[in-house]
Amino acid sequence: MRTLRPYAPALLAVATVVLFSWPVVGNLRASTDLDGAWQIALNQGVHDGLNYGPDMLFTYGPLGFLFRPLLVYPWPARFAFMWVSIAQVALAAGLLWSLRHALRSWWLAVLVAIPFATLLGRGPGTVIAFIGAAALAGGQARGRVGLALAAGLGALAGIELLIKLNTGVTVTALGAVAVVAAPGPRRGPILAFAGAAAAALLGGWVVTGQSFAGVFDYLTGSLGIISGYSEAMIYEEPMREWEPWAAALLGGIGALVAWRAGEALPRRAQVGLVLLWAVLAFTAFKAAFVRHDAGHTNIYFASVLGGLVAFGWAPHRRQTALLLGALFAVTLLASGGPSPRSLYTPVLRADSFFEQLRLLTDGSATNAGIAAARDERAAFEEFDGRFLDAIGDRTVHVEPTDAGLVWAQGLRWKPLPVFQSYSAYTADLDDRNADMARSREGPEVIMREATVTFDNRVAAFESPAAIVAMLCHFRPGAGPYGRWLLLERSAPRCGPEKPLKTVDAKLGEHVAVPPAPDRSSIVIVHIEGVEVSGLEKIRAALNRSRGRQINFDDGRAIKRLIPGTAANAHILTVPPSADQPDPFKLDLAVSTIAVTEGNLEDDREGDVRFRFTSRSIR
Repeated sequence: MRTLRPYAPALLAVATVVLFSWPVVGNLRASTDLDGAWQIALNQGVHDGLNYGPDMLFTYGPLGFLFRPLLVYPWPARFAFMWVSIAQVALAAGLLWSLRHALRSWWLAVLVAIPFATLLGRGPGTVIAFIGAAALAGGQARGRVGLALAAGLGALAGIELLIKLNTGVTVTALGAVAVVAAPGPRRGPILAFAGAAAAALLGGWVVTGQSFAGVFDYLTGSLGIISGYSEAMIYEEPMREWEPWAAALLGGIGALVAWRAGEALPRRAQVGLVLLWAVLAFTAFKAAFVRHDAGHTNIYFASVLGGLVAFGWAPHRRQTALLLGALFAVTLLASGGPSPRSLYTPVLRADSFFEQLRLLTDGSATNAGIAAARDERAAFEEFDGRFLDAIGDRTVHVEPTDAGLVWAQGLRWKPLPVFQSYSAYTADLDDRNADMARSREGPEVIMREATVTFDNRVAAFESPAAIVAMLCHFRPGAGPYGRWLLLERSAPRCGPEKPLKTVDAKLGEHVAVPPAPDRSSIVIVHIEGVEVSGLEKIRAALNRSRGRQINFDDGRAIKRLIPGTAANAHILTVPPSADQPDPFKLDLAVSTIAVTEGNLEDDREGDVRFRFTSRSIR
């Protein structure tokens, strides 16, 4: 005990910050919205032993269930609680280490760290890595401590690559820059970082029961999800035009702070600190401004605020850092972030921690909580019991998004790989879903929900090739009851695709949709020439691409078009005898079609090719 006595103030401070900034407030039930569905699915996937890549793909990987503890299955919830606890301890320790240097007081450091840790607690991995990387590159950790820190950064990178790939890439980049830029010998830190990253990556892959044969599928699919995000998921909330400019200004200020923090260091370390800041600012900017709304914007301002704290050790820069930190905090709150009052809820957060700890360490309480969460979800689903009799023991995919239904109703899950179809926004991802829908190894039935489409898209165009495959390999079964319809696998219903006509048009020019050659054929369109390419590809990599819209019947309906899947097969018309019943009809009943790019008011020039085809259907 005597050996721990010198560390007692630090340990007490860390524990205080962790308790009073605990990031998971309230009960551990998944929300009943789209986010709750994919969070349940991540737990379902690890419980069922599904392989990432061939079996399922999403923004999160095989350790994605660690993102947040949820009452879905007992052990995933417990492991997630442990991981969130470890991450919050690391975040609190990093913030306190920097703030203690800057403020020269444990009490002040704790008071400032609590709201910072609260802001960053929902996704702390990047800021934890940045604080550690800045300390390593800034020469604050040398010798054995430096090796341990490099190994810790590597382990965090390996785990984050399996939790959420884009965060893992950011953490890996931060760690790589730090071990190369750190003053002194580089060989030891580089080996420690690389070895720990490889061990964590391999260990996480094995522990979650992943197949090594699926590694390539996982990497290519996950990279497709990352690369396609900036082209397909763009969104601009009104009245927030000032925020990108504020972000650019704060990013530049942070780069200056990073450069000045390294003035007394070797040039390699000084440049490394600036590169670390560039990685943090760029990746946070991408996370915040592709989908530009209040929730995403706060990712940037909170991340750079946490990053700025990391320079609290820099000599003669404390007042500057504090003033800039105040500026960042004000900007964060002005952008629609949480109110200052909501940041300081210490009693509520501490109560949540102890209640969740009690719940997850008591087996009967855990099971009772899971049962209550399942009942809550089932009530939301409004799922008619007649479906259960019709499904029996057959495997199920849920279309388009509500994968939580499988868990709530105790069904056997066999998803299309991109199990929420709005994320199948590249040709490869869409083709993977279509292949699984066609395959006899795919789901035996599909539960299709009539729901509002994501980002004003066309329901029949969500993973469009997969929708065609569902139409051609499934027939309506039980229902519709309420907002649900059962589709049952059948013998192939469609003949080969045959050309109807090809039309080259200008952007904005309306083209007549050809009629079906007979009453038992569907009409399909492939839209070519609207993919993101050339300079726009660079723009998308740095920020985001321009949007594409599809315009039916001269403005009767204007919907989002996903450029990555535009050249795949899209259903336009379906004969009534082969279509699904209302409100699930796939027939769009349109006579003309056009594509616009960017804002609807923009007068952009460009060519687009509409390749119309047909397929007979029984």
